[in-house]
Amino acid sequence: MRPLKNILAIPSVIFLLTLSLPGFTTNFKLDKTRIVMDETTKREEIRIYNEADFLQSFKVSLIEMKMNDEGALQRVESYEHSAQPYLRIGPRISRDVKPYSFQKVRIIKRGKPKNGEYRSHLMVEALTQVKTDQESGIFVRPNFKYIIPIFVVQGKEQSELSLGEPQATEDGNLRLVLKRAGEGSVSGNLVITDKNNEELYRANQVSVYPEIASRTIETSLVFNELKGRPISVQFHDPSNDDEIVMQQVLTL
Repeated sequence: MRPLKNILAIPSVIFLLTLSLPGFTTNFKLDKTRIVMDETTKREEIRIYNEADFLQSFKVSLIEMKMNDEGALQRVESYEHSAQPYLRIGPRISRDVKPYSFQKVRIIKRGKPKNGEYRSHLMVEALTQVKTDQESGIFVRPNFKYIIPIFVVQGKEQSELSLGEPQATEDGNLRLVLKRAGEGSVSGNLVITDKNNEELYRANQVSVYPEIASRTIETSLVFNELKGRPISVQFHDPSNDDEIVMQQVLTL
């Protein structure tokens, strides 16, 4: 197994709706799901597309999030490897973006960090309230937000990925443990195949960030149905023609 060279060019986006209500859909989108700024990158930009038929305003901010052992990201006040000291973004408020047009947001890298991987998250929030035809009763207006990670990478950090002991969940499904070694993040697509190389399970855009040494993946495969059957657990790099960067054959 070769070291993973920080596979960061993989889409990763969080879409938040403060209230989950039937019938509501997002009315804006971003043109990128992840931004990586290495030693050769001085500036980047994202576009906020207004897909509504009315004027919209947006707020852009940098926030911090950390990953827990289940792979979920949680907002925190501070992060020890924050990229914020090395980033400048603008405009932070975009007012009255016309229907079916877009607003550019510039991201400029500043300073020269020490070797390592730094990460923050860019949050785009719609300030315009969604139109409603409701005339009486309780008014509930959703607030749409997109959050994407921004990486500042200095130097060539390398990490390795391996599998821990497979387990059965309380529901009887297969649970995998991904173990990370090294200083940087690893991201890719997790694929499980049978002995004939037929795909049994796939989870795309799986990441293990530096703040955790391992994370669990609960699959939809029934543990007992796999007993005595060899399966191949693979980790693919979609940024490099789906190269297999980790592979392990298991017999449960």
